[in-house]
Amino acid sequence: MLTVLFGSIAVAEAVVLGLVIALHRRRPDTASLLPAAVILALIWDNAIVATGTAIGAGDTLRALSYPRFVAHALLVPLLIPVGVALCRAHGIRFLSNRPVRAASTTLTVTLIAVGLWQDVRTLDLQPMSYAGTLRYTNEAAHGAPIPAVATILVLIVLGAILLSRTRSP
Repeated sequence: MLTVLFGSIAVAEAVVLGLVIALHRRRPDTASLLPAAVILALIWDNAIVATGTAIGAGDTLRALSYPRFVAHALLVPLLIPVGVALCRAHGIRFLSNRPVRAASTTLTVTLIAVGLWQDVRTLDLQPMSYAGTLRYTNEAAHGAPIPAVATILVLIVLGAILLSRTRSP
């Protein structure tokens, strides 16, 4: 059953959150708070999917599902400035200039706006069962989640730049 898998993912993400918090305590930096917020949202997301069958379809599961969509729209693009900050911290100078920082900020804000427009404004939650799980999905969503896909692509590029600079994974 996928409920066990989603529950396990939520637990693994809680461990990662603990590591991020420990890192933040050693080196206080606001940039480390953004991944913590995203990880919290992912823990919520996976925990709701893992427990959806136990909760059952209805108002409770629907209410618990709304934050899943809002958090994805608001938080996932915030990983872009985190990636840029990590690259700058490792001496990648061209990411420190003002036009690149402005473009990064503009892209992040644009992706948040698109996510809110595409996934939250039209939110039409309907129950869906799959492989032993029960969750609410957005029936109004059509196509891939553009902000999440764009964020992942930007992070892959930043990761490749960082890897080439540091020569270490």
